[in-house]
Amino acid sequence: SYLLPHVYESLLAQTRFQFEWLIMDMDAGERTEVLVKEWKEENGRFPIRYIPCAKNARTSVLQKAIDLARGDYFCLVDTEEMLTEEAMACFLDWIEEIGDDDSIMGVSGAKSYLDGRPLSEKEPRMGIRGYVDATYLNRAAYGLETSQCEVLKTQILRSFPVLQCQGEDDTPFRLTLDETALQGYKVRWYREVVCRGEYLYGERTACERRKERRNPMGYAMLYNHRLRYRE
Repeated sequence: SYLLPHVYESLLAQTRFQFEWLIMDMDAGERTEVLVKEWKEENGRFPIRYIPCAKNARTSVLQKAIDLARGDYFCLVDTEEMLTEEAMACFLDWIEEIGDDDSIMGVSGAKSYLDGRPLSEKEPRMGIRGYVDATYLNRAAYGLETSQCEVLKTQILRSFPVLQCQGEDDTPFRLTLDETALQGYKVRWYREVVCRGEYLYGERTACERRKERRNPMGYAMLYNHRLRYRE
């Protein structure tokens, strides 16, 4: 609950409000519920829905969020992140640009640290257009290895159920996204920063290693995708 107000403030600062905020609370704390009630009463710019999900696996919570989403597009924002003021305007403009291209499953902007530093020291290779169309499996070839802020078509996500390996509580969502690449879907990746966060490289790396130990089958399948993929 101490991080969530920063997300809320970043949403209030948007210049366009064609979105809903779906809060999936895996802690299900009373303080969070009180905060959300206050925000609902004071906020008239966008709808807020609060879903307590205590003691549920992250993958099942993510699937539930996708199933409950009412918008045509879905964006996952973690509690340590904040959208930039122009993020929603960028997303809507980019969505208009892709039009009816069925091979493009969404758009994405970059993430940075709170002080504006990019997450990666590598400059993404996007050419003069300022964007590149790439799948989740070949995005690294364009310098897009680090976490990005994607806005993806809800209906396509629903056609690729979030994979959950038996006996594991946090099968990586990247496994599901890689499945979209194997079916030929691409994302249009832009260089503009649309999301900032308090990312601590050492902690995130250690957390990823713990996830690998707890979810060996999920990560084995993830690495197998790299072997199966041929551009």
